[in-house]
Amino acid sequence: MSKAKKLWGLLDNVWSSRRLVAQLAMTDLKKRYAGSYGGIIWAYVVPLVNMLVMWFVFQYGFRSSSSFGGLTDIPFIVWLAPGYIIWSFISDCLMQSSNSIPEYSYLVKKVAFKTEIIVPIKIFSSLIIHAFFLLFVLVVCLIFGFRGFWPTWVWFQFFYYLFGALVLMLGLGWIVSALAVFLKDTAQIVTIFLQIGFWATPVFWDLETVIHPPYEGQAPVSAARQVAYVILKCNPFYYLVNGYRQTAVLNQPFWTNTDAYWQAPYFWCVAFLFLFVGAAVFGKTKKHFADVL
Repeated sequence: MSKAKKLWGLLDNVWSSRRLVAQLAMTDLKKRYAGSYGGIIWAYVVPLVNMLVMWFVFQYGFRSSSSFGGLTDIPFIVWLAPGYIIWSFISDCLMQSSNSIPEYSYLVKKVAFKTEIIVPIKIFSSLIIHAFFLLFVLVVCLIFGFRGFWPTWVWFQFFYYLFGALVLMLGLGWIVSALAVFLKDTAQIVTIFLQIGFWATPVFWDLETVIHPPYEGQAPVSAARQVAYVILKCNPFYYLVNGYRQTAVLNQPFWTNTDAYWQAPYFWCVAFLFLFVGAAVFGKTKKHFADVL
């Protein structure tokens, strides 16, 4: 009960400071690129170039195509973009959160400042960038609309998956931001975690190839592959990446997914577990931030 009250108290402080969070998020986004000629434009250019380079290399260099949800020969950019943009949002949130408390040390040392809103500031600034890339995915699907990738009402469930990402990022953000105050290596650990997670989620290879080899005549799937398939599907980030793809490419409601009966409850249990743990860790350590900094 005390943990629930602590979580509610932190969330209430964040909600009551929502206008301040929005204002500081805009300032934070501008501050990241202060002094550069491109300014805030770099926040959009760098991920976009990375995505386009992957598309060019795999679509035209390796001549890759994707099959997803029974569709064949999906343009690689249509398959890549939805999963890549939600992963970029996750990655940016965690990286920015890992150094957020020291970055705002001048505010942390003020007794009246609510330190729990620092992570939401970082998440909101990342969300502004993410909104642009959601529009980019819309444009990509419209360009390839003649292939059947037209947006429908199902696209509203982007907000469902995005809300799940926000819950997960708030919990994880509170954890890594609090740990970074006492453990200076936290940012490096988060970087390694994200590098592994990029491949294990997976972002630009199809998890179904683990259990359903792409070529006929191959040997039966081994027990090790089957175990790896289940473990990788338990990754909560996979639920978000795959959900974005199912929404954009298949126009498939999340409740019609064959694994929805266990994946959806599992994801939300994990997301709220991290939220509770994050609130507990942050609430217990925040009183020491000013002394350590």
